[in-house]
Amino acid sequence: MVEAELRSIQIVTSPYTITFKKTPKYFTPGMFFDVAVEVVNPDGTPAERVPVVVDPGQVQALTTANGMAKLSINTEAREQRLTITARTNDPHITHERQASATMVALPYISPSNNYIHIGVDTAELKLGDTLKVALILKRQENHDNDITYLILSRGQLVKNDRFKTRGHILISFPVTVTKEMLPSFRIIAYYHTNGNEVVSDSVWVDVKDSCMGSLRLESSRPYPSYEPRKMFGLKITGDPGATVGLVAVDKSVYVLNNKHRLTQKKVWDIVEKYDTGCTPGGGKDGMGVFYDAGLLFESNTASGTPYRQELKCPALSRRKRAATIMDITTSLGICVGEPLEVIIRKEFFIDLRLPYSAVRQEQLEIKAILHNNSPDPLTVLVDLTEEEHVCSSAFKRGKYRQKVKMGAQTTQAVPFIIIPMKEGQYNIEVKAAVKDSLLSDGIIKKLLVVPEGVLVKSPQIILLDPTTKGVGEFSH
Repeated sequence: MVEAELRSIQIVTSPYTITFKKTPKYFTPGMFFDVAVEVVNPDGTPAERVPVVVDPGQVQALTTANGMAKLSINTEAREQRLTITARTNDPHITHERQASATMVALPYISPSNNYIHIGVDTAELKLGDTLKVALILKRQENHDNDITYLILSRGQLVKNDRFKTRGHILISFPVTVTKEMLPSFRIIAYYHTNGNEVVSDSVWVDVKDSCMGSLRLESSRPYPSYEPRKMFGLKITGDPGATVGLVAVDKSVYVLNNKHRLTQKKVWDIVEKYDTGCTPGGGKDGMGVFYDAGLLFESNTASGTPYRQELKCPALSRRKRAATIMDITTSLGICVGEPLEVIIRKEFFIDLRLPYSAVRQEQLEIKAILHNNSPDPLTVLVDLTEEEHVCSSAFKRGKYRQKVKMGAQTTQAVPFIIIPMKEGQYNIEVKAAVKDSLLSDGIIKKLLVVPEGVLVKSPQIILLDPTTKGVGEFSH
């Protein structure tokens, strides 16, 4: 006996949308290429555990909780153009309804055929995780080189270090995700060849949206549910000196509009608009990697990056910047904690199904809806109160009572017949009390009674003709 309303139902040809938003546009020839595929539902939410197939190679993977699937495909040393196709492979829908997308990646250009590739082993990270980073080298020289790596986040240098290769072709090291790396960070690695060429690569790593500080909201005395007009305590845990604001919203409001809620993801989305980088990683050449990562490179031996004429990227590869900026460099920034859901309900309550209006002398069936949320069966006494100019079983009695037995955690309808006798607005009141208990509830709703329609006679003359089986013309 509960009604619900679902809005924003979209008519689509596929239940998924697949994109390459976080896949680099350039690949390292002769090495594997990391493809990041994002799958979302029609409402824009991440699609979790959706099978994805990527060509070339028919590589398969499942999307994680953030809708991402990370796959690696092999490339050829002399490949000039890499066409990548990704499609969903959901066994529950037909082939025609699978989502697909295609992109083209171009090769990283090195005059000396020296390359470096940064490999990361996960598509989803959270604060405190340890990321395994692999630097894979492909060199034409056997000399030892110093390899430098930088970790950038929000336009700041978070960490840097240097390795001696000593003839190695693979260097592996761990990176622990810290709060300075939220909401995402870039790893840039490079080295100099004997011919003064700078060989470089970069990768963009996403981190699960969370607070830089700590903020937790919980009930001081947790219960499955609370009764209306009862007090309960809240426990807030956060960083010393932080200013905390609280807001309580009835969840039924979200049925009308769920688009403008403040979440931690929205906060980080604004912050990421000011990322100086332009791409998810990589670049067309050694200097292109630095340029696309938002860095300026100057050297007296190697070439440098071109100067930027404005803050934003020249291409439409990123979203338009906002007009305001948030200062998050000197504090822990804005933290939107996980909401605490509090269930407020009565063990027993009543609702009344009543039309807004009725015609005078029209017989109506109204229904009192009883809700028993308790774990025990109940015997309920339901009373319909007498109302002047409304004919019902309570007429000249003051009230009319029905006795109803209800099972545990059930809902039951109790019907009443009424006939409004006069125009106007009347109170329809129903009360319910649980036998041998203090549980009770009542409800009053207004019924508007309007006059019946006026009967208008319209005489007509019809000519009956037996030759046409009684059918003839008529006139007003």
